[in-house]
Amino acid sequence: MNAALRWLASLGWRHRPAAEAARWRGGPNDVLLRPRLIQALQAHRFDYRGERYPLSPGGIDQVMREVEGLSLADGLLAANERFYRLLTLGVTVTEFMPDGKKHQPTVPLVDWQTPDTNQWDAVESPELHTTIGAHPRRPGVLGYVNGLPLVVIEGPASGGHPHAASVHEAIQRQLHHQRPDETPGLFVYAQLLLALGADEARYATTGTPPRAWARWREEPADGPGLSEPERTVRALLRPERLLELLRHFVLFDRRLGKVIARPHQYFGVRAMLQRIQQRRADGARQGGVLWHTTGSGKSLTMVFLARVLVFHPNTQACRVLVVTDRLDLEDQLARNFTNGGAFGSAAAAKKDGEKARVGSGRELARRIGHGSERIVFTLVHKFATAAQQPECYNPSADIVALVDEGHRSHGGQLHERLRRVLPRAACLAFTGTPLLKEEKTSQRFGPIVHAYTLRRAVDDGTVVPLLYEERVPEMGVDDDAANHWFDRVSAGLTPEQTAELMGRYTSRRAVYGAPQRIELIAWDIAQHFERHVKRLGLKGQVATASKLDAIRYHRCLEATGLVSSAVIMSPPDNGEGHDAIDDQGRLEVQRWWDAHVGRDAQAHENRVLRDFSGDGGPDLLIVVDRLLTGFDEPRNAVLYIDKPLKAHNLIQAVARVNRLHEAKRHGLLVDYRGILRELDSALRDYQNLEARTQGGYELDDVEGLYRPVSAEYRQLPTLHAALRALFGEVRDPSDLEQYRQALMPRFVDSGSGQGIDAQQQRRQAFYAALRRFTQCLQTAEASRSFFDDPQVSEQAIATYRAERRFFNGLRRIAQGDAQEPEDRSDSGPEHRRHAEGPCWQRLAVREPQGAYLLNPPARTDAPERWSVEKARNEADLVRTRLRKTIQVELADDPYAQTVFADQLKQAVAQAQALFDQPLKQYMLLVRLEDRVATRTVDGLPSALADHPQARAYCGICRLVLGEEAFARTPPDAWARQALSIDAVVGRAMVEHSLNPHNIGFVIRQALLPELFALMGLEQARAVIERVVEVARVRMERASR
Repeated sequence: MNAALRWLASLGWRHRPAAEAARWRGGPNDVLLRPRLIQALQAHRFDYRGERYPLSPGGIDQVMREVEGLSLADGLLAANERFYRLLTLGVTVTEFMPDGKKHQPTVPLVDWQTPDTNQWDAVESPELHTTIGAHPRRPGVLGYVNGLPLVVIEGPASGGHPHAASVHEAIQRQLHHQRPDETPGLFVYAQLLLALGADEARYATTGTPPRAWARWREEPADGPGLSEPERTVRALLRPERLLELLRHFVLFDRRLGKVIARPHQYFGVRAMLQRIQQRRADGARQGGVLWHTTGSGKSLTMVFLARVLVFHPNTQACRVLVVTDRLDLEDQLARNFTNGGAFGSAAAAKKDGEKARVGSGRELARRIGHGSERIVFTLVHKFATAAQQPECYNPSADIVALVDEGHRSHGGQLHERLRRVLPRAACLAFTGTPLLKEEKTSQRFGPIVHAYTLRRAVDDGTVVPLLYEERVPEMGVDDDAANHWFDRVSAGLTPEQTAELMGRYTSRRAVYGAPQRIELIAWDIAQHFERHVKRLGLKGQVATASKLDAIRYHRCLEATGLVSSAVIMSPPDNGEGHDAIDDQGRLEVQRWWDAHVGRDAQAHENRVLRDFSGDGGPDLLIVVDRLLTGFDEPRNAVLYIDKPLKAHNLIQAVARVNRLHEAKRHGLLVDYRGILRELDSALRDYQNLEARTQGGYELDDVEGLYRPVSAEYRQLPTLHAALRALFGEVRDPSDLEQYRQALMPRFVDSGSGQGIDAQQQRRQAFYAALRRFTQCLQTAEASRSFFDDPQVSEQAIATYRAERRFFNGLRRIAQGDAQEPEDRSDSGPEHRRHAEGPCWQRLAVREPQGAYLLNPPARTDAPERWSVEKARNEADLVRTRLRKTIQVELADDPYAQTVFADQLKQAVAQAQALFDQPLKQYMLLVRLEDRVATRTVDGLPSALADHPQARAYCGICRLVLGEEAFARTPPDAWARQALSIDAVVGRAMVEHSLNPHNIGFVIRQALLPELFALMGLEQARAVIERVVEVARVRMERASR
């Protein structure tokens, strides 16, 4: 992490050694630099009747109590949100003034306006203790602002190969440290988290899942020459940039958790803010269009913009009018504004959020003409009524209208009414659909101010890519086409199910009839979803052409017994859908509506959507037009399309499945209508965008919206070859030991005295190549075209599946050999099912699966029978196991840990001299492993042989005092002292088992007097702290 410290120093941060920070922190469980925060508070001045006063000691104590008293009882995120409010809104204290009156100033924790007045400290690898037990944890670098740890940076792990440093490992460490049994106290205060790899970097905030960690992309782009980690640190941790991000671009959402803006949101808001500060000739503020592709978080961008408008000195007087064209979109935006803090404090948000929504056109007219609310939500259609009221007029230039999805209803008369009643308002349009020339959105609202295109969003990982598969039924004029379709649909059914289905299709006329067609497609949907999507915990949508089709799909899907479904549509009398319905069809729709929805359509929809976002049913949402735009559910992974779609409606619909989710690598489009030509046509239309902004928009900006599934699975030969190429030195493909040898840890001296695993980079490359191959094969198996493709033989499919089993088994063994935890962050249940299936069917050699234990099982085979590769692998395995055993298992005996670590170094050196004799290497290391298992060490009193804990405490005394000073006291005296320490620790652990935080205090209080007499104050304190650490380790192990 030295590089990160250098970059921070160049930005104005001051490097503080961990020892200096430890004195300020007070203890291993304290994360604040209290003296630095107190110093900042002492420098603060507040105004009272024209005079400026410092905070009193009592006022400072009030602030410290608020900051330090954040409980984790309600969870980490709740505590972090409470601190964020203190950070952004300040702490209100009570001061008694010289005139005898009370005054309640609000004290900021940081100076937002003048970054240089704050204290910027960077601390490398401070030691923290876990909440359960005393395991030390050392985060990479903590960034303190006024003594508050607002930034946590994780980089390459110690002992890892520097060129193999994975950003994903750094992310996992960040997430691991947030666990309740780790160091969550640090993350109560942390606001910005960075993960740095060898050549990659990601950022996030507290509670962000791995998939949502983002890359930072500066605008305009940085020049060449800087690595991505350095660019990220310099971009995000400049003091003025960091304060701006934390104050305006962080929000808490009930569904998403804590969110920090992505680069396109940050720069989009800044571009909009700059735009509305410009004035037209009549004094009105300028407007414009923000084009951010669907799924990239436009509603959150609106919240960020609203918050900036509230705080920015040039826009503080502005009122914000949020205009949309659908009730569900208004609900979503209002919820995001309230949860995101656009109204200020929690109390203000609840109160003002409820009053912000307009109930009628008359109310909208009153608020436009005479209202004073800072934020107002309305549907654009209410302007029709509002515009007829004489009071509905406001010429103020300090009204900002945020128009969501500005490409749809905000045209014609409705748009004209909005401009007529608010002639000088700044209209900012937010759209996710690329703007076609004939729509002229940019002419209504102004130029495109900022854009975030489809291709950039996929490249940045903001949305997942889309795969397209056409499954149009062959509804031709011959029976062969229908039979072929039937055979494909019925593949996998039991004979009874096939016979039942076949019985319904006795004539060609029945096959091509609409209800029968829907039933066939429903079977196909149900089978595909149940086999390939449902087991991942994901959901899907079915887009239908009419309400009658939607109802029939619902009945057919439910009849399969494989999936559950629900219908969301407008009431029967609302003109929704493309296909005409006759009187009988309308009657059928009405009967269904009365039976399943009733009078409260909104309650029905809310209930269905709530269930859809959870773990249970419904699996599929069946829709007509509703929820094909503006619907944002990360679990939604597949869209089954059986309706005509064109232009931006098509783009909007297919983007319903591009949201990020941990179990989702891509969104899938399954087309039963043959809309591919329309999709291609829509993309070509966007080549002729009239408005050009930075860089211009070409077809490339919208290409990449989707690709066929075949483009994915045809990568399999290349991915398979790349995986195999990693093992080019393996002479016998049937010999497992040769594969193990290629991945076995090899520790070399880094030059700093610390061993580095030279094989780590190769294992990481293997894991990555296997992950790509496995995921591609999983995608292929979910596609029927994969099995029908003449370019993919049955032999090739069988080979790919066998290789997946083989290499997944090898991965588990390699992780066990390296004592690495199994990483399943990219592996959904489907992947795990394949990985956990039978392995080694093609190998003669059989090996135990899973991670190896730190304490190995009894050795039953004869080493003298081993091959050279087997003996070398086993010697390497014992060496790796010894490192982990000494590091982990001996954490409760520091002296034995030190002794055996030295002996391991000596044994490794001796083993190197026996490289050509791996069996002797193995036996040498096994003898050491036996001594470690019994903790046989010299130099301690023999009277403690049967008292392992007392022996550990005696060893601590020897470590602290040194060999010479330790020898001055007779062994029997040390034995008595060690037994006394053991008794004190034992009593403390028993008496305070329900309140373990008191254990350390009791031990210190009891041991300090007797150890002070034996060795003096400084050494007594050092011994006691080591004893307390061992006691915490024992407590944690006892609680497992």
